[in-house]
Amino acid sequence: MKSFKDLVISNRSCRRFDNAHKIEVETVKELLELARNCASAANKQPLKYMISTHEAKNREIFSCLGWAAYLKDWKGPEKKERPSAYIVVMADHHISDKFW
Repeated sequence: MKSFKDLVISNRSCRRFDNAHKIEVETVKELLELARNCASAANKQPLKYMISTHEAKNREIFSCLGWAAYLKDWKGPEKKERPSAYIVVMADHHISDKFW
């Protein structure tokens, strides 16, 4: 079994995905639940989440994203290489204005 340190050191950012592999919404919910239960300053829980595994909604989300800012001529992955699921993280300013 890899240690946490090994996982962090071997981590790489991904810019292309195989969107033929569909992710079940329940799988995304389980992963989100793990993240949601991480510590939060003053336990305020100011972050809100939206899950999308639907192709039409994913297209809308993709249009709002920036990809690889240092690659000026690259507009991001081709349609077949885009993520098949997203977790959109939003900040609730009614709870806190200090997020980052």
